This record gives sequence, structure tokens and C-alpha cells, in this order.
Amino acid sequence: MPHTADLLRARTQAAHRALEATPLAMDLMGEKLTRHAYADILRIWALAWQGLEDALEKGGRVCGWDVPVPAPRGPLAWQDLRALEVHDPAAVRVPGQIPPELTRRFPAITHPAELWGLAYVAVGSRLGGQVIVRHLRAVLGPVPPVPCAFFGAEAIGGLAWPAWLKRLNAQVTEEEAQQAAVRAALQAFDHLEQAFRVYKAEEADEACAHPALPVSVARAAA
Repeated sequence: MPHTADLLRARTQAAHRALEATPLAMDLMGEKLTRHAYADILRIWALAWQGLEDALEKGGRVCGWDVPVPAPRGPLAWQDLRALEVHDPAAVRVPGQIPPELTRRFPAITHPAELWGLAYVAVGSRLGGQVIVRHLRAVLGPVPPVPCAFFGAEAIGGLAWPAWLKRLNAQVTEEEAQQAAVRAALQAFDHLEQAFRVYKAEEADEACAHPALPVSVARAAA
């Protein structure tokens, strides 16, 4: 039976590629990225990521905190948006009400292996975040400094990615548990992809005219 880390890597590869192929991801890593477009992208990231971190937090209470997870980084996105001088950082520039893709609940985590699968996506994304930070600084320039605390958030303090995967492999060993971990990881990728597809590339450089969020969502993002 393969190690769980190897299985997760293989089973989520297609989902990872699909995420990278979304207009949002392609614009984020494009050479024509502007600060306005970066703000639009970061708003969507923040709202989508909040759903994942809520699921991690609630799943940890249900399953116990045996899974090493990083500190929440959702608040860092709102911090970055404020630094970008976005007047309403909770507002996503899409017509009408906030799309359900950005506010839908992540499926409840009820099995420790599912928590590992979700954490695999959350922790692993921070490796890609370092690549994004270098790109942002290169494309958007050093003046004024581009705020990128969200993408630049460090992984779990003192625990490198290989060490984290070693703990994953030691904790999730049974086939049923492995399948639960894969299922949760794929749900996480799907959650992000559905949110990313809200982004409209052709609207990225328009003047900021953000529809107001419902008060409950705006308060959650504050």
C-alpha cells in the first residue's frame, strides 16, 4: 500500500492543475498583473480560504488536534487588502449578491483522516505561496511595497514540509483512512476552484465599484 503522502500527491494532481488553469490563477501569475487586479484576486482568495480554515478549526474540535496545522492566515488577507487601500475589503466585484461559491460551507470534517487531507492542502499551499510572493514583488515592484502577508505566511513553525508529510504517513495508514484523506483534499481543491471561477478577468482593471456584502459576511471579514 502506498504512503498516504504519495497517494494524496497522485490523486490531487489533476485538481491542482485545474486550479492553476483558472483565469484567477493565471492572472495572478501573469506578467500584466496590476495592483487593482491583485486586490480583486485577494478578496476572492480571502473569502474562499475562510471556508477552509473554518472547516479546519471545527474539524479539529471534533477530531482532536493531533493534526499539526498552521495558524489561520485568513486575517492576513484582509490586512493586505487594507494595505492596498481597498476601502471595502469584504466586497467582491461581481454583479448582485455575493455568489454562493464564496460563502458556501465546506463539508463537515468528522474523521481525523479527513482533517489530515484538508490540512495537506492548507499546509502545502504555503510552499506555493513563497513562489507567488517572489512573483508579486517582481511584477508589482518594490515601491510602494506590495503587501503579501497572506501568501508569504510561514508554514508551521519549525516543522518543514518533509517532516509534516512524515507525520501524515505515520498517522494515516489504513486504506479506509487514506481514502478519507484523499476525499477531503479533493473537496478542498474543488472548494477553491469553484470560488476562483467567480473571478472575471475582463473586470480586473475596472474602477473599484464594489457592491456591499451582507452585514454578517462583512463583519466576519473584519
